[in-house]
Amino acid sequence: MANQTIDGTLEWLEILSLNGKVEQSRVWSPVAIFFLLSLCFVARKLFRNRTLDQFYKSQPYAGRNPQQWFSSLRATLRSFFHNAEQVRKGYAQYAKRNIPFLVPNFRTGPSFVCPPGLLQTILGKPESKLAAVVPMSDFISSEYTIRDPHVYPSELHSGHLRNEVTKRLALLAPDLSAEVPHALDQIWGTTKEWNTVINMGSIENIVARTITRVSVPLPLCRDENYLNPLQSYCMSVLRNGILIQMFPSFMRPVIGPLIAWKGKRECESCIKILIPIVNERLAQYKRYLDISSNGWKPPNDILQVQIEQGHATGDPEQLSPRRIANRLIIVSFSAIDGVSIALSHVLLDLFSTPPSEGYVETLRQECDTVIKENPEGCWTKDKISRLVLLDSTIRESMRHSDHGWTALARRVTAPNGLTVSPSLTIPRGVNVQVPIHSIHMDPDFHHDPEQFLPFRFAPPESIPKSNPSSLFSSGTEPYANANPDHPTDTAHQPPDDYAKSLVTLDATFLSFGYRQHSCPGRYIAVHLMKVILANMLQRYDVERLPKRPTRVELMEFRIPNEDAKIRVRKRA
Repeated sequence: MANQTIDGTLEWLEILSLNGKVEQSRVWSPVAIFFLLSLCFVARKLFRNRTLDQFYKSQPYAGRNPQQWFSSLRATLRSFFHNAEQVRKGYAQYAKRNIPFLVPNFRTGPSFVCPPGLLQTILGKPESKLAAVVPMSDFISSEYTIRDPHVYPSELHSGHLRNEVTKRLALLAPDLSAEVPHALDQIWGTTKEWNTVINMGSIENIVARTITRVSVPLPLCRDENYLNPLQSYCMSVLRNGILIQMFPSFMRPVIGPLIAWKGKRECESCIKILIPIVNERLAQYKRYLDISSNGWKPPNDILQVQIEQGHATGDPEQLSPRRIANRLIIVSFSAIDGVSIALSHVLLDLFSTPPSEGYVETLRQECDTVIKENPEGCWTKDKISRLVLLDSTIRESMRHSDHGWTALARRVTAPNGLTVSPSLTIPRGVNVQVPIHSIHMDPDFHHDPEQFLPFRFAPPESIPKSNPSSLFSSGTEPYANANPDHPTDTAHQPPDDYAKSLVTLDATFLSFGYRQHSCPGRYIAVHLMKVILANMLQRYDVERLPKRPTRVELMEFRIPNEDAKIRVRKRA
């Protein structure tokens, strides 16, 4: 296990190079890494907040042995590779008794981990008391990785995704449906012989082409001069942001621009390509508003959403071509990063299941049945919504292969702290996290949670009787071990596993967030994932994997192994 973790970590260490590529001989030695981590830790201690220190000393601290010398330093260093053990221990020892606890976090300092029974109480607080935007901005080091600080973080950006793009999803669906087969042919090939592709890289490329198709007019979504820097930039934002955040704040003004330099250069090349397209659309829209459009009608794409919403603000800056281009790139970043990681996990999870279970064949049959009902063969919003088994499969993969041991970062911003109970007030500045993986793997919430059961969340009547997989395959009723004395938070009563759609949020499925700061673009993300996966199943065979490739687990993150390969071929 240790060797697998270290091997997988080599991928993450690539971000230590400005060009994103590192030969193994150039990867920093363990001594150098230890020195860097220790230096940053000591620097943080020198500038620490005494009030927070007192609070941390008063709380249960998983992963730290107070009997050891330099116990906090040692716990923090261990968290770099062994955060999973620390979170699991804290969850079992404290969270199961509804007690919050701390875990070390090298990037942010100790994190206050919220137990399931307090999710609604704590995460239900308003942004003015418990901020989600600030820690997310820090997470990607937006000051250094995002070209326009007025674009992200921005409520206008979230509002576009949550409201306008979601409302127009039915109008965007035909273009999504048309582009996915073309993207698959380009990336996975058209040969009927087995072809080896990199799982994560190929999916990133497919997602980039597809989201660009509904963002701007053809043929930009097929232009490699735009797609290559776009994809490279979008996948660099998260990595570079995490790396920058690992350094003490006083070092970031020097280190940040160096790390983010290549990514921002790629972003700039995309902006230069987008600006003439944006200018042309702005001129067309202006003539349209002047009732001299000569029959021109606003297209149904995300560019048009950005222009119309910018116009509605009455602020001329929101109609700046450069501002709009930046917003389009941020939409691409949100889709390419999140959807690619989720879909990569889905493929590795699904095609690692035993053939005897019949999951792939059942999913393929569902897709064939639904699409035949549409004489044009188009994946409309309505047709996609009827793929309940596919929906369940993706939700189950996002539960089983979630993106971190802890997630949903918040930061206490209330001047006098956040009062949770008469005996607990969390001081201003404390970082709050949720033990997302432990909740997803809690048998009180999910039957047989360690098993990947694709149809776990599907309505029972939708599962063919010939398919042996179901929640009842072990011969026991779901939640036979559920604890009736679990915390009284009503969101944490044992959920009905097989009655949940992918976009439905609750306190036991947290991959899309929770409460008011849930993912604003989840509806288009889910639609996109289902269209791509349906086309993959219908048009391609994917060779079964004898064993699921190991996930890369570093600090609090769990991501697909970027070197994992799959073999595909076009179906006859």
